[in-house]
Amino acid sequence: MRIESYRGAGFWLLGAWAVAVCLFEAAPRLDLWVSGLFYTAGEGFTAGWLDAVLEFLRQRIWNLSVILALVSLVMVPVCAVLRKPVLRLGLRDWAWITLSYFLGSVILVNGLFKTYSGRARPASTVDFGGEHLFTPAWHFADQCSRNCSFVSGEGSAVVILSLAVWFVAKRWCGPRGQGWATGIAWALSVFVLAQRVVTGRHFLSDVTFAALISLTIAWALWGMLKLGTDYREGKAAADKTDSPAG
Repeated sequence: MRIESYRGAGFWLLGAWAVAVCLFEAAPRLDLWVSGLFYTAGEGFTAGWLDAVLEFLRQRIWNLSVILALVSLVMVPVCAVLRKPVLRLGLRDWAWITLSYFLGSVILVNGLFKTYSGRARPASTVDFGGEHLFTPAWHFADQCSRNCSFVSGEGSAVVILSLAVWFVAKRWCGPRGQGWATGIAWALSVFVLAQRVVTGRHFLSDVTFAALISLTIAWALWGMLKLGTDYREGKAAADKTDSPAG
């Protein structure tokens, strides 16, 4: 990724954050309206026979996320010891995937927000047959004691998985393969993020901010681990080539 493209991605992220924060602050009940589309009084959040299919697919994707996180954690020291790429990915590549998972999904999302936000899940609120009060996004409350709704842990993880699929395809596949990988990456994220809302496990804002947090962490790490080092190495090589002999 060139520096210009990296900066452009940063501006897009900043814009997405601004829109999302303003939207859910100005219209907090948008969460309730969207969740209400999938709720049936007396039955709850149910999609009938599709529930089992959606849950099966969700579990498989979650397993892929866990496997990739563990594999990347192992590959970092392996690459450091061997001092060469493994599976066509170098040390900084594996470190980018590992840190994206553990700084984003593990520490920030699950360790901080889901632990201390206190936001009840949709199915637990009085609006959808539960006993707890609805809490707008970014308003910490006491309606949940653990594993709370804000933000989505699986939503955060699947975004990192999708980014990893896209990145690995760039290293392994040709242009046609990259196109397929990009489609698969989008499908993984869209499916899991939508499934968490449809089943009443998360509000729309939960999955929106989970995705933005993961994208931002991955973007920042890319700049620190990969782009910055590539730029410095390329500049040093260019300076060496341009310098007069002797």
